[in-house]
Amino acid sequence: MHENFIDVVLDGQLVRALVDSGASLSVISETFRRQLKKLLFCSSRNLTFRVADGNHVKPLGTCILRVTMQNQTQPFEFTVMPECSHDVILGWDFLKASQAVIDCGRKKLTFDEMTFEPQHPNRLDVFTIEDCLIPARSMAKIRISSPRVT
Repeated sequence: MHENFIDVVLDGQLVRALVDSGASLSVISETFRRQLKKLLFCSSRNLTFRVADGNHVKPLGTCILRVTMQNQTQPFEFTVMPECSHDVILGWDFLKASQAVIDCGRKKLTFDEMTFEPQHPNRLDVFTIEDCLIPARSMAKIRISSPRVT
């Protein structure tokens, strides 16, 4: 960790992410989501965020990214913001799910084994291991992963 940033691999792309323990949710910018060509899921919740400068911003939705750290890859849900000061902000939800330990004295951030806890315990989420395209009105077998299914 350098300053408040860490290098993390998201969907195969190395990115310098801001670590913000004051952010409730982890976010990515809409620009970065488009760059990664990730699907945007519209949220059924009517959320508005109060951001660092005091303004209120409505997120566009969420997207799932494959996070690789310490030679482990896990899916994680990010909130997509229309504009953002950084491409990626890792918030409290990510720090908690990845069992992060923040050592302020040493300016060090360490992660236990990545065993992401579910963000919505009553919902079973599954994610594709790799991006895939399934034509309309067809079926295909795809490899899936779930943080809660082994």
